Amino acid sequence: VLALEQLALALAYITTDSRENKRSMPALKLTKIDWLEKVAQTFYACSLLFAPEWWLNENFVDKSLQNNDSVLALLSIMGLLCLTINIITFVIRNAKNTRVELMKKMDYVAAVTWSFFLVNAIRIQQDGLFEDAAHKQNLGIFAVIIAAEAYQSTTRKPKSK
Repeated sequence: VLALEQLALALAYITTDSRENKRSMPALKLTKIDWLEKVAQTFYACSLLFAPEWWLNENFVDKSLQNNDSVLALLSIMGLLCLTINIITFVIRNAKNTRVELMKKMDYVAAVTWSFFLVNAIRIQQDGLFEDAAHKQNLGIFAVIIAAEAYQSTTRKPKSK
C-alpha cells in the first residue's frame, strides 16, 4: 500500500498541470539510451505486476510455478520494486537541476546493475531453470543495455537549455 501511495505521489508530481509548472518544467531530456532502459524497466515491471503467470511460463522450465501463490506474490513485490526504480530514475533524469556528472554516474551504475542481471541469468541457466529461448533473448537484451549505458557514461553531454 505504501508503494502505491508513493507511486501516486510521484505520478501526481510528474503530471501536475498548472500553468506555473508548465513554464518551469523542462522538456523531457531523456536520451535514446535512457528511453531504451525505460522501455525495458517498464516491460519487466508490467510483466511481473500484470502478467506474472505468462512471465513465469515464458521464462522458466518448471510450468508449475505459475500456480504457486507464494511465487506470484514475490513477483508482484518484484514488479513494484521495478516500477519504483523506473519512476525514481525517470524523475532524476528529467529534473531541471540534474547535473551531467550525476547522469554519467547513473549511466555507469545502470551498466553495472544490468550486468548483475546478466551474471545472475547465466548462473540460473547453469541449473537448467530457464527456457533456452527466453534465456538467450534476455542475455541479448541485458548485453545491449549494458553496452549502451557504459558507452553513454563516457560520452554524455550536458543537457541543452
